[in-house]
Amino acid sequence: MQVVDTHAHVYSEDESRYPMIPNPLRPPRGTGTVAHLKREMAANGIARVVAIHTSTAYGWDNRLLADCARENAPWMVGVCTLNPEDPASPATLRRLVKEYNV
Repeated sequence: MQVVDTHAHVYSEDESRYPMIPNPLRPPRGTGTVAHLKREMAANGIARVVAIHTSTAYGWDNRLLADCARENAPWMVGVCTLNPEDPASPATLRRLVKEYNV
């Protein structure tokens, strides 16, 4: 039987590429990255992950989640968080689903 972690958050150490919101909630140093997640998966027999966008660090910017879900598609799928007041959100969702494994 495959075990799936249905609610994992990922963070990037590259804050130039993936800038955080002011005063973000952060995990302890060295944790929260995809590399850390893979180690935890291996240690705990987890086969697949549903990655949830970390809005407390990235606001409405889903670029990190999208890139991680696409780059790790064999074992990860993403769940985005979109601004309900942004009229572009439906088009953004279609693009994220079509191009990024969200």
